Amino acid sequence: MTERNPKNTPATRRAAMIGLGLGGLGAALFVGRKSWTHFDLGNRLFNPTDVHNFTLPAVTGVTRADGSAMPGFGSKDLVGQPTLLHGFGSWCPDCRAEHPELMRLVSAHNLRLFGLDFLDNDEKAAAYLKAEGNPFYALGADPTGIVTHAFGIRGVPSTVLLDKGGDLVMVVPGPLTEEMVTYRLLPKMAQLG
Repeated sequence: MTERNPKNTPATRRAAMIGLGLGGLGAALFVGRKSWTHFDLGNRLFNPTDVHNFTLPAVTGVTRADGSAMPGFGSKDLVGQPTLLHGFGSWCPDCRAEHPELMRLVSAHNLRLFGLDFLDNDEKAAAYLKAEGNPFYALGADPTGIVTHAFGIRGVPSTVLLDKGGDLVMVVPGPLTEEMVTYRLLPKMAQLG
């Protein structure tokens, strides 16, 4: 007569298999999350937009200081000199809080700032910029966020510095400050020539 191992029952084998499965799933999720973050797969893998070949339409109803219509822009407008792109939305409380400083910085430093109107409505964006002022050289509507995400912007407000060729140099998440402009962006733009 053979002795049975009380630890080797169908219930304990099932529990062991479930434990192994959950452990494997946990490990896969951990490795997947690390890979997603490290390699930025959310930007490169699932976003077909090429930052060197896109066009954003103008935000309807937004005008320049002289009353002319504010144009949209595309990748070809971002080459030739270092350029700043600023992602914002009229719905964003931090963007609204930052706006007076943004207006001052653009004026004080003579910055050529392109705006990415992120996940916004044209009417609301136009009303917002009419009331608060328009710091942008050109403004593109990005209602799906696909172009904004392609530049590495994950939330607004955020600013991107591009070199003369339109290649990404730096992403600055959060509101722009005098210190950020003076000590990081302007020196880097001077280096880029």
